Amino acid sequence: MLPQFITHKEKKEIAEKLKVYGIEKIPYLLLKSGTERLRAFSGNLTEQDILKFIQNIHIEGYGLYFARIDGDEVRLTIDACQLLKEQIKHKILFLTEKQFKEYMEGKDVEANKEQIEQTKERMYYVLKYGEDLLGMAKVVNNQIKNYLPKERRRKS
Repeated sequence: MLPQFITHKEKKEIAEKLKVYGIEKIPYLLLKSGTERLRAFSGNLTEQDILKFIQNIHIEGYGLYFARIDGDEVRLTIDACQLLKEQIKHKILFLTEKQFKEYMEGKDVEANKEQIEQTKERMYYVLKYGEDLLGMAKVVNNQIKNYLPKERRRKS
């Protein structure tokens, strides 16, 4: 399936949704992969070059898996959080060492009182442990929901 390039208007709408985190600029060409996934490309190829490349060579992915459209929200991947790290200033949920270890094992994590108070808005929050951004999650029923891909989870 060929990618759909995100139009300037669509990219502006996505950027608007990410402003709540402090993100002001998405310096990448965005492509839609399937109905929900966004991929980012930062090379020197034009849209036509990318299409030719994808049509002539069977590849699973093009660009970096950047985000997922989830209804009216955009959930950034771990990699996208790292790329936009300097811009992310708001809606950050800091994990304790115990929470970090459980999260990295793929478990939903019990939120503490401070985190529950901080996450009263039903939205995604950027997870952070130390200097590392771990992607985004929601707090549902006092649990930090785990969206960590299986291949990135720590083996017990």
